[in-house]
Amino acid sequence: SFVKMLIEHQHSNLPHATSLSLKLKFYTYILKSIEHDQYYIGQTNNLENRLKRHNAGLENYTKKYSPWVIVLAIEKNSRSEAIILERKLKNLGSKRLVDFIKKYS
Repeated sequence: SFVKMLIEHQHSNLPHATSLSLKLKFYTYILKSIEHDQYYIGQTNNLENRLKRHNAGLENYTKKYSPWVIVLAIEKNSRSEAIILERKLKNLGSKRLVDFIKKYS
């Protein structure tokens, strides 16, 4: 029918879902305190906002060690993958964490 052809034509002109950048990116990140020998490991889907929150003192654990810089951020396909990597990194000792940062940054 004409209506069906019109609908198919309209949909054929729309960008495909795979070409849209609507897919969220997730990151496991490592922060280093500029003034203290401290590291913080976390995960987020918005690195810029997360760093601002840490440096504004809005996060309990990190506020006493501000300011922070991102020393490493690793993109993951899902929040669950980011959380898995976060847990693995938190289980490393400090020397192994520093070695990991040196290797991948």
